[in-house]
Parts: sequence; C-alpha cells; structure tokens
Amino acid sequence: DRWVRRPDGRVLAGFNAMVGDNVYNTTGAGQTSIERTSYRATSFATINVQNGGNVADRFTIKAAAGTSQFTVRYRIGTGGPYITPQVVAGTYTTPVLLPGEFQAVTVEITPAAPAPRGATFTRLATARSVADPSKRDVVGFGRTLI
Repeated sequence: DRWVRRPDGRVLAGFNAMVGDNVYNTTGAGQTSIERTSYRATSFATINVQNGGNVADRFTIKAAAGTSQFTVRYRIGTGGPYITPQVVAGTYTTPVLLPGEFQAVTVEITPAAPAPRGATFTRLATARSVADPSKRDVVGFGRTLI
C-alpha cells in the first residue's frame, strides 16, 4: 500500500458549524468560518488539524498575529498552554497523530477598545505535514463586529 500523508484542517468560529472536513486546498475556500458579533468580549475559534492520511505524522501550524484592532492568541485545546509565538512563526508542531486523530488549537480573538462596528479580523491557518511538507491544508477564521 502507498503511504498517504495529508493534513485535514477544520474550523469553527463562535456558534457557526464546523467547516472544512475532507476539504483540501491552499486558499481556505469552503473551509472558512467568520463569527459576526456585536459584543466586545473575547470570542473563540477552534482549529482542528486532523491526520487525514493513512500513516502517523506530525504537522506544523502557521497563522498570522493580531492587528491594531484585534489581538489574537493561540493555545492548545481549551485549557492548554499558549503557543502564539510558535504558531505565528510556523514552528508549532503537533504531537504524532495517528490516522484520524486531531490536535485542537483554540484561537482567542479580542477587539481593541477603539474597534468600530464593521471592523473585521480574518486569518488563514496552514497545517503542513512534517514528513512531506508539500502536503498542506488551509482553513480561514475570523470575526466581524456588527
């Protein structure tokens, strides 16, 4: 049998539905979730990086930092350590994931005090196979203040 290495990114922002399962691309098309809220508190998105291949692998995760209108922090799961510098640098690496297993990364998105209605924060996150870096998947997440 042929060894297949493939990250499969999925994303959920706020109360939207999880999107991106079994969708593979490098643009985030069909696997982007934007939460639209009027409240100014921190909101959350969840990125799941699943091993969609048939052999154990590790995956790097890369996503951009916040902006002047929104701060963003990344952490492992819902209560794990913060990994923001590693995610921004593209150096965060999941533990070894068996086929079908996933690593959840929580994204905390907080608007800055002067962020006006209509302010939008969108980012793409890339998951890349460590064993075969040409294998990657991209999901998008974000928040719009209404």
